[in-house]
Amino acid sequence: MRVARLERVWNLLLMPLTARLDMVLAYTARERANQFETALEAWERAAVAVVAREELLAGLTALQLGVEDGSIAHVSVTAVERQCVALAQVTAYVQRCREALVGSELTYEGLPYPGEAVVTQAHMLAFMEWLRDESPPSLRLTT
Repeated sequence: MRVARLERVWNLLLMPLTARLDMVLAYTARERANQFETALEAWERAAVAVVAREELLAGLTALQLGVEDGSIAHVSVTAVERQCVALAQVTAYVQRCREALVGSELTYEGLPYPGEAVVTQAHMLAFMEWLRDESPPSLRLTT
């Protein structure tokens, strides 16, 4: 059962083989072996949070691209606002999950997560302002 849970974490985080091996070695070391279950639970929470955050980012990115290329003609500002709030909440949760991985680094696709390009509330506000002020005139914004 633990192996399946660990493989699910690895798959969700798109963890490369070398990182998988590092994790196995770290948690099978004598001094950390009794921490494995607690660590696995923390990794499971982190993996789910990362996937949720990536899905929210992908949705907002697709929205921006659709508005820019004209394939989206109508946007609900309330729905976008909800997505931005959800992204801020999930990002904060990812940070708490990172802190819970004592002695380990949270990665996604083999890179530290969330990395240098963290989407902040300032970025989300700028996105909302861009929608309001600079989106194509053909775009219909509703609440």
